[in-house]
Amino acid sequence: MKHWRYLLVLIALGVGWGSTQPLGKIAASTGHKPFGLIFWQLAICTVMLGALTLGRGKRLPFHREALQFYLVVALLGTLIPNFTFYYSVARLPAGIMSIIVSTIPLIAFPIALALRMDRFSWRKAAGLALGLLGVLLIAVPQTSLPDRAMVAFLPVAMVGPLFYALENTYVARTGMAGMDAVQAMFGASLA
Repeated sequence: MKHWRYLLVLIALGVGWGSTQPLGKIAASTGHKPFGLIFWQLAICTVMLGALTLGRGKRLPFHREALQFYLVVALLGTLIPNFTFYYSVARLPAGIMSIIVSTIPLIAFPIALALRMDRFSWRKAAGLALGLLGVLLIAVPQTSLPDRAMVAFLPVAMVGPLFYALENTYVARTGMAGMDAVQAMFGASLA
């Protein structure tokens, strides 16, 4: 019986994550501005994560490393990528945005290599090349986008995955300043 609960949670999380692109498209295409959407997204996250943090009997640390973490993650992992997401998703199909978001690991790997956080392997490089080729297949052919003018928004849409990759690398390199994931996201959402 316990395994079924895990399966249901996994399905619910998958549906929740998968619905972010079409729901973001609906919100951004109906005239709502990126910073307004980001504000409400973070307001809801702050309330929920704050309640969860306090409900677990934990507090939000405010030492120097934690404050730096909140600010960096808020900029790299929320404000900049969400702005470019909402700006782009209003102009590009949600399916294209889903594929673009999946490039985060493709971007994170070369960053990790440059910072010597990972080792080079031909297998990883081949996977990276195939993934990037897939993104190019979206952008280059005449039939890949409903309107060729949309190609101009692909670089803007790629800013989000770049910043998510930078955020992931930052967290992997520095850690979470002694916090657990809920506290870390609560602090970043609050920032």
